[in-house]
Amino acid sequence: MQLMKWPLLFALSVALSAGCARFVSSGSTSDATAIPIDSMVFDGGSPWDTAADAIIADQLTDAATDAATDAATDAPTDVAPDLLGPPSFSPTSCTAEGWCWVLPEPQGNTLTAVWGSSSDDVYAVGRSKTIMHFDGVRWEVVASGVAPGETISDYGAVWGFSASDIFVGGKGGLLHFDGSTWQSHDTVGDGYVPQVYGLWGHSRSAFYAVGSVGSTEGIKGWIARFDGSRWSVMEPELDDTLQAVWGFAPSDVFAAGKNGVILRLVNGAWQAMNSGTTEQINALWGTTSDQLFAGTEAGKILRFDGSSWQTLHTTQDGINGIWGRSATDVSFATSGGVLHYDGATFTQRSTSPVYGIWGPSGGPLLAVGSTGTIFVEQGATFSQQAGGGGPSYTDVWARSATEVYIMTFQELLLWNGDALSSIHTFPSFPSRVCGQPGGGLVVMDAFTLYQRSPAGTWTSRRSTVALNDIWCSSTSEDVVGAGQFGHIEHFDGTAWTSVDLADTLSFQGVWGESSSNIYAIDWNGDLAHYDGVSWSVLPGINFGPGSTAIIGRNANEIYVLSGTLLRAFDGTARGSVQVLGFSGKALGGSPEHLFASDSLGSLYYRLGTKWVAETSLSLDAISAFHVRDNNAWAVGPRGMLLHRSLP
Repeated sequence: MQLMKWPLLFALSVALSAGCARFVSSGSTSDATAIPIDSMVFDGGSPWDTAADAIIADQLTDAATDAATDAATDAPTDVAPDLLGPPSFSPTSCTAEGWCWVLPEPQGNTLTAVWGSSSDDVYAVGRSKTIMHFDGVRWEVVASGVAPGETISDYGAVWGFSASDIFVGGKGGLLHFDGSTWQSHDTVGDGYVPQVYGLWGHSRSAFYAVGSVGSTEGIKGWIARFDGSRWSVMEPELDDTLQAVWGFAPSDVFAAGKNGVILRLVNGAWQAMNSGTTEQINALWGTTSDQLFAGTEAGKILRFDGSSWQTLHTTQDGINGIWGRSATDVSFATSGGVLHYDGATFTQRSTSPVYGIWGPSGGPLLAVGSTGTIFVEQGATFSQQAGGGGPSYTDVWARSATEVYIMTFQELLLWNGDALSSIHTFPSFPSRVCGQPGGGLVVMDAFTLYQRSPAGTWTSRRSTVALNDIWCSSTSEDVVGAGQFGHIEHFDGTAWTSVDLADTLSFQGVWGESSSNIYAIDWNGDLAHYDGVSWSVLPGINFGPGSTAIIGRNANEIYVLSGTLLRAFDGTARGSVQVLGFSGKALGGSPEHLFASDSLGSLYYRLGTKWVAETSLSLDAISAFHVRDNNAWAVGPRGMLLHRSLP
């Protein structure tokens, strides 16, 4: 766990921007004093992919110069005390479709690489086409110019030659920034659509990119060089994909990757070196060609002394990036935090996962990681500046834009538009929440339904078998819980009753148009219906195995998530099929606005008569949606809360 705490090196008391979230500590009531976000406790997650190695701006032109000497001459202009102060954030980051990050701030997509032309011109890039910029005062999420449907995404490398000449590599190729706009960049020629993992350049006319590309023989590695005007592929189909590249002169360059492969450019040709390992190498960095470091996915740190590679250290954490000031001041971005080498010993300087690391000459390092985290070096430790995670949110239900209830596996939270507060902590593991028109709330765990009256009193209803989903009517006090062995729990506004339809049924989702028209979907695809008097399984209707959720606009337009399909039901027969990118994860909304997501985080929106993919947003899998008064809410793992204003 990493405690967010602003650096103490400077006696600064700059407040965060007005939109900052606040959190009230856990408890059974909601009237506690709010705790600022800079006191929240976060933990991290897993990256989409390994980050490309981080680099230092000054080495773009003088890579062979010892960093200590360079720091002594450049430090007066390069050191950035701004990096050590509390940052401010730009307005909330939003997608082209209008989904905006509420938590974490300013966004929560994983960041994988960081680089800057100076201390007040820093870029952090990552998953879901995320590019963030620091101007010396604040972090801002910037638009990459990649339109929905374009292939370049999930950025893993960033390199530049000035504030107006920056390259970002990712899945599908490269982007280039000319100081005013971002544009797709022809990486290696027509018809070659690669994954870019590593970038390094001695100058604009000696710029190298490495990565992977699909071929008829499977996934291959490649190396390309940019001469200032065009790319040429030097090695088009290597047996091993490449993750990192680093050099010291236009013709003295190293590339490394899968199966421990390390290649060195010698007299214009790439020659294999004996790395002494078969582990995938993710990062390269060095001061000179006889002081070069490499880090592997399994946690091995290698050093090249000019003649051979030797294992310097082994850690249990995978190495994602390397940056250093000299051969005796090297920092490693690892899955377990920042690891520092002083020329003799290794010291752990942080414990949250980081995937990229960089710093201006003589100034503090910046490290980036999962859920949009950005850390800044403070002496021998690192302090969190942005992003961050939290508990996984499993469900969301809103009574208004300032009364949004969020479910975790332990407690019920309330978002009031500015702060999170704890409403109630449960003895087991609740997962679902919905509200009643009269002001009550219902929370479900595996065997219990908890009801909170408008006055705040909690009561419970114990189920004899495990429950999987609940539904609350929007017009009456009816509540239905559905679960294993065809079990139904029904509250009619006065009392609870239960019924068991069949031992062969396992209800996964429940939805109703009214208290006399309710549906429950079975895992194997059978559909049960309640007509206000009794339950029955509809004959001849089956949605297929893996059916997990159900929602509708009305009794004649109902949708079921079934595996990788989104199936429709018109009240009498199963209708059309919508193919999702991967297995269905969540289904929710209102009759006017329906949303679905798959387990890879892709979103789909019911627009008019069809479902459309919302391609500008790709996240960790969303757990639940809810729509109230044209406000859409979505929640997911590691403290993800999104909002969207609807027409």
